[in-house]
Amino acid sequence: AASDGMRVSLNVIAMLIALLSIIAMGDWLFAKLGLFLYNSCHIHLSFIDLSSLSIKSILGLFFSFFALIVGTPLPDVMNVGALMGEKLVLNEFIAYTDLIAIKDTLSPKAIVIASFALCGFANFGSIAIQIGGIGELCPSRRKNLARLGIRALICGTLASYISAAMAGILM
Repeated sequence: AASDGMRVSLNVIAMLIALLSIIAMGDWLFAKLGLFLYNSCHIHLSFIDLSSLSIKSILGLFFSFFALIVGTPLPDVMNVGALMGEKLVLNEFIAYTDLIAIKDTLSPKAIVIASFALCGFANFGSIAIQIGGIGELCPSRRKNLARLGIRALICGTLASYISAAMAGILM
């Protein structure tokens, strides 16, 4: 029993380290691509800063659509979208830390919406914990866990966004 617990915990830690490493590598690749496009090709886009391109900025652009749908005021849409993307890729603790850092630049309604949208454990790290933890106990079911993990991620994310939309309506 103790050895099973140790195997599960080591597997979860390994999955999280691997996930963070992949994200760091992706950020590095996007930063190099962004600098190349910005400096060599002289591409300048008004909606995204290519000189500091990252997974967070790309997801922020994508999730700004969701931030707008849940009722975030237009000037705050990109910042709230970036936080929503960061929460999905990394985790809610890092996103909340960044929310605290930029709270003075956001409207009160955007802070409330972001607080609700970031609430929950629907992120890639949670899938890694699920596959690493439960998969170690039942290795034959890892494929099913991975398939269901993505669905759970989508459902959990949308549930948080529904709560954020309700908070935005009541604000």
